[in-house]
Amino acid sequence: MKTAPQKGRDSWFHYMHTKALGEEQVRHGIAAGLDAVILNPANVIGPYDRHNWARLIRLAADGKLPRVPPGRGSFAHVVEVARAHVTAAERGRTGENYILAGADASYQDTVRIIGEVVQRHVDTRV
Repeated sequence: MKTAPQKGRDSWFHYMHTKALGEEQVRHGIAAGLDAVILNPANVIGPYDRHNWARLIRLAADGKLPRVPPGRGSFAHVVEVARAHVTAAERGRTGENYILAGADASYQDTVRIIGEVVQRHVDTRV
C-alpha cells in the first residue's frame, strides 16, 4: 500500500482545503467507530456537467477559449467514478483512501484532443 502526505489543508485553493477538512472529520468519526472509506475523485467528466469541465470543452470546441490553462490533471469518467463508489461501499476497507483517477493529460493536450474530436483547429497556446 502506498501512502502520500495530505496537503489539501495547506492549499490556497478553497475547494481542496475544504475537502481536506471534511476528510479530517470523517477520520474523527472512524476513530470513534464509524465504518467509512474515503474516495478522492480526480477531475470528473461526463454527461450532465454543464459548468465545470464542460465549460472548457465548450469554449475550446467553439474556438472561444482565450488560452489554455497551464498544468495537467487526471480525468475520470463519471460512470466509472459511480461504479467505484459502489465497489468501495461493498468492499472498501474502513479508513482507507481510494484515489479515483483515469487518464493523465496536460490541459494543452486535453484541448488538442477536444479539437480532434470536434474536427476543428483549436488554439492550444498556454
